[in-house]
Amino acid sequence: MTDVASRLAHLPAFHPTALKLLTISTESETALGDFEDCFRSDPALASDLLQAANSAEFGLRAEVESIRHALALLGLERVTSLSFTIAMRFYMRNVPRRQVIHPVWSHSVASALVAETLGEVLRTPLRSLYTAGLLHDIGRLGLLMTEGAKYEILLTQVHNTLEEACALEKESFGVTHAEAGAVMAENWGIPASVCDCIHRHHTISESAADYTQLVDLVGLSCRMASSLGYPENNCRQREALKSAMEHLPAAVRHNPALSPMRLTTHIKQVIGGVW
Repeated sequence: MTDVASRLAHLPAFHPTALKLLTISTESETALGDFEDCFRSDPALASDLLQAANSAEFGLRAEVESIRHALALLGLERVTSLSFTIAMRFYMRNVPRRQVIHPVWSHSVASALVAETLGEVLRTPLRSLYTAGLLHDIGRLGLLMTEGAKYEILLTQVHNTLEEACALEKESFGVTHAEAGAVMAENWGIPASVCDCIHRHHTISESAADYTQLVDLVGLSCRMASSLGYPENNCRQREALKSAMEHLPAAVRHNPALSPMRLTTHIKQVIGGVW
């Protein structure tokens, strides 16, 4: 293991309650009780979840007064997604120079929301789309925490392409941010399917992708988020949204839920609510 990978493996653990929520089967007869038990053991997360559920973002008519009420109104998957967003905010308190990481955070939230929306439009049974989208660039946070100013310089440089930026990461640190994120996720006990998304979100072949796999949708969501103005890094070249979506069925491409205006409005609401 390289020195960088060793440092990544020893970063602080991710929020244990959020991780536990990922392991609960939403199809289990005991899922509702299992979710409530998680939040009973973590009053701080429960409090923040209720505050977020009552925000203008969700526009719920009734005040959400309990975790059981939140689960009934939002559903298990949405509660997991919201919990991970809150947990990411907790984790980022340890990241130096928060203003530097803001673009990474914005890209991650944008990718998560696009992934979730794509899943709804495609009517996919895949779970954890939002969470996988939110975590796919966790390696950038890790490298900033372990390598400090050296990675900050790379993160704020302007690159011609994403490939150029990844090659520079590999040359400078021995790992790309995707490889760094995989080390962190495996060490935290993140489910294998999400780890795979973190590791391979830049290596999907668009022509081969049929968007029935989690990693395919997260890779596409990453590209779409960048096309919407939430770039993964400071690249001079930005892919057009139409090009990013060209392999999707026409009915999906033209679905109103995937309109740039609707997506960007939702992204801004969520970023403003949790940053």
